[in-house]
Amino acid sequence: MAAPFQLTGRLLIRNAFLNVVGQVLPLLVGLISVPIIVHRLGIERFGVLALAWTLFGVFAVFDLGLGWAVTKFVAEALGQGNDYVLPDVLWPAVLGQAVLGAGGGLVLIFIAPALAGQILHAHAPIRAEAIAAFRIVGLSLPVVLISISFRGMLEAAQRFDLATGIKVTSSMATFLVPLGGVLAGWDLPIMLTVLLAVRVILLGLLVLATLRTLPIVRGRSRRSHGTLRRLFTFGGWVTTSGLASLALTHADRLIIGSMLGLAAVGYYSVPQEIIGRLGVISGGLAGVLFPAFSTFLGRQDAARLRNLFGRAVKYMLLFSGLIFGLAAALALDILRLWVGQSVAQQSAPVLRLLAIGAAAQFLGIVPYVLAQGGGRPDIAAKMHLMEAPSYLLLLWWAVGTMGIEGAAILWSARAALEGLYLFWVVERLNRWLRGVTLETLRSSLLSILIVIGAFYLIQTLPSSAAVRGVLTSLVVLGFIRWAWAGALGVEERRAVVQLAAGLRRLIRAPQEQ
Repeated sequence: MAAPFQLTGRLLIRNAFLNVVGQVLPLLVGLISVPIIVHRLGIERFGVLALAWTLFGVFAVFDLGLGWAVTKFVAEALGQGNDYVLPDVLWPAVLGQAVLGAGGGLVLIFIAPALAGQILHAHAPIRAEAIAAFRIVGLSLPVVLISISFRGMLEAAQRFDLATGIKVTSSMATFLVPLGGVLAGWDLPIMLTVLLAVRVILLGLLVLATLRTLPIVRGRSRRSHGTLRRLFTFGGWVTTSGLASLALTHADRLIIGSMLGLAAVGYYSVPQEIIGRLGVISGGLAGVLFPAFSTFLGRQDAARLRNLFGRAVKYMLLFSGLIFGLAAALALDILRLWVGQSVAQQSAPVLRLLAIGAAAQFLGIVPYVLAQGGGRPDIAAKMHLMEAPSYLLLLWWAVGTMGIEGAAILWSARAALEGLYLFWVVERLNRWLRGVTLETLRSSLLSILIVIGAFYLIQTLPSSAAVRGVLTSLVVLGFIRWAWAGALGVEERRAVVQLAAGLRRLIRAPQEQ
């Protein structure tokens, strides 16, 4: 038995920063690359490429949650010092991912002609190109799924520098390879073949990084039926929760389209896309919290778990209060700059309502991840399954009664109720956490509500946009000053300063060379 794995606050802050950057950077690359790719490829060929990207995302969801399960059980074992079980977790998961990927890939290869012809009605000049492209995606699926397990190992060991670096490279290659391809005059099959080669190389790097970080996984797996059952049971609940949540998240667009038409879907989707882009930050933070919670729960470290849970709630509250408060208060100005006056007038009320729900959903990430780390993914899955019928019925009524604003109100209400329920459940199941949420909210919530109220007051003033912008900036600076001096502790401020100093050194290094 090895010594229990050690986690420090500085390591968690660094990893959170790396993971958030890893979520944001590919988005920026995509924003720059996609217009060029569309222009050079043409809209129909780009449609094939976009569908290929979608297939990668869809099949990643259908990995039966094995990547998430690997992270949970490896982090738990490291927290207990039981690293001898790591081969028993990794290799069965890799085998499962390989079988799933190969099965899904063979299905896609087989149906590629029907998908390109009968389903998508691709025109004759590009039909053969589309069929070849989909078949290459099929060949890529095992590589994509196996990579998830190895990345989960590195994240469980808190090596987010390696895991995020490889993940960011893969995500950026998704855009940069087609960008280079259109500039070089490649067709779609060549682009996707090069992208497959890049993914194979990155999988090799993931394997090498895992073997060097956790050499014990070189050992042979004992293939314990108990371990396999735990992996697939945990992963099955994660998959169920993810699919149910995905269906609930996108049901509003389908119902709005069927009842109000495609124009209403457009007015609703624009603010929803803004909220979704901000949501990638919560995903980055959740990826760091999950293995940390699993580690502390594995070693029964009540003090560290309580401290991390309270801090995570506080950080989420501070961030969501500022970002989503600004989004709600400045909804009309944000949308006017992005999509123009006519769309902004219709979509601004929706953005204000969705921002409220998104702030609640952001906070709910903390108890959600804690429940997963505690081996209870069934809590969120059962919640989503139980709420689905009533939510869909109410959504149909809300859209028919209040239009797209009704859908936004109901979505926000659901997000808030889910967050409250998850907080209640995890504090009820874990006696160490009782009172932490109320204590954290009491110390920060009033100040955040005052700031959000100030945002709204500024927007109602009969002054120019420049004056309102200056006043809003002053409120933001005041909020940051309060958060720094009043909400963050001495150790937290020291960690932020050290992180900033490290970033400055990183930026200056190339200039000095």
